[in-house]
Amino acid sequence: MTSNIHISINSYTWVIMISALRIKYIFLFLVSLTSLFAVPIQKITIDWQAGPSEKGPQLIYLQNENRADWEEKLEKEIFQDPEFVFATREKLSFIKNPTKNTSSLILADENGKMIVQVGFLSGGGKKYSEHLLSLVEMYVEISLALSSQNPDLKSLYEKAKTLGSLDLIDQVFERGVESDQGAYFLVEKYALLSSQDSEDLTDLRAEISKRDVKNKYGSRIALIDFQKLMQTEDDSKKAVIPLLAYIESNKDAKDLWKIEMVISQFFYNQELYDEALKHARKCYKQAPERVKKQIAEKIRYIRNALRQSRS
Repeated sequence: MTSNIHISINSYTWVIMISALRIKYIFLFLVSLTSLFAVPIQKITIDWQAGPSEKGPQLIYLQNENRADWEEKLEKEIFQDPEFVFATREKLSFIKNPTKNTSSLILADENGKMIVQVGFLSGGGKKYSEHLLSLVEMYVEISLALSSQNPDLKSLYEKAKTLGSLDLIDQVFERGVESDQGAYFLVEKYALLSSQDSEDLTDLRAEISKRDVKNKYGSRIALIDFQKLMQTEDDSKKAVIPLLAYIESNKDAKDLWKIEMVISQFFYNQELYDEALKHARKCYKQAPERVKKQIAEKIRYIRNALRQSRS
């Protein structure tokens, strides 16, 4: 009886061993098939071209041999990110050329016309691809709207500023100045040219005054001139002259308190605390009730600075 049990156990053991061997060989066979038909994984990279392309918008990389830190980050964190490559390879053409000037990255339309200059943006390839494609989308939207008969030019102007495309801004200006009998677009052009240290703006200023009969943009012009003088005038105290002139000639204007606060802050930054306090008090007197508490706190702050300067 014992002998029969022993034979049965041995037989069962052999069955298990044979089954295990079969499973092992089947597994090895499947692994060999997998390795036989497996496709090698290739690194996904950007297909940089040296010349113009006809395939949609272009990202043009003008590269100096002395690479800046932002270029190293751009290469590692953006251009080598598969998410960026997948998101853009069918929607953008990539052009790379050497330059003796500082390296730059330009987003251009399908004809190579600059949309806007871009740079490194942290957050990874996906975020950067979304950023570039949204700029292209905004550019196309504005361009198509400008080709229509009655576009909302003020809205398009704001979008063009957000995009940062000087070319589109100029186009909106041209349409706006021609079709709008008001002074809105002339004032915006005045602000832009003033910030660029452009030619004499006397004629443009005269045209604005002619159109702005109710002096709606008087304070804006004064602030533009103030900012201009802050950057160009050797004697910075002269920068407030346009603001003081506006106050003198517009004593009934509702926004005088804002101008007084700008003047007060200017003198405070110059450590001319007496003048700063004088204009802060004028600001408080003319301001609406909803902001007087904040102005009062500012006055106390100026008084403390004045007291400390005299001690």
